Amino acid sequence: MSSIFGEEDEKVKAPEFKRPNCNSFFDKWRFCRSARNQFHRYYIYGSWQECSLYWKAFQSCMKIHNHKIYRGKGVDARSNGNG
Repeated sequence: MSSIFGEEDEKVKAPEFKRPNCNSFFDKWRFCRSARNQFHRYYIYGSWQECSLYWKAFQSCMKIHNHKIYRGKGVDARSNGNG
């Protein structure tokens, strides 16, 4: 297909998806739970910040990460490794 300028469009490749590092989720949760952040949020907004979303994201990331490690080793993630 040609563009409006009459040139042929090259195939545009979508960037590869890279799974975020689980440490980034943990860092966000740790910052959210910090006294400095909580007091700032209370002073500005009048309420504490709910941090469970960051913890759940970290847990989900670790589950995915651990599942891929087990699959890579050929071990069924549902078994306890005893055969």
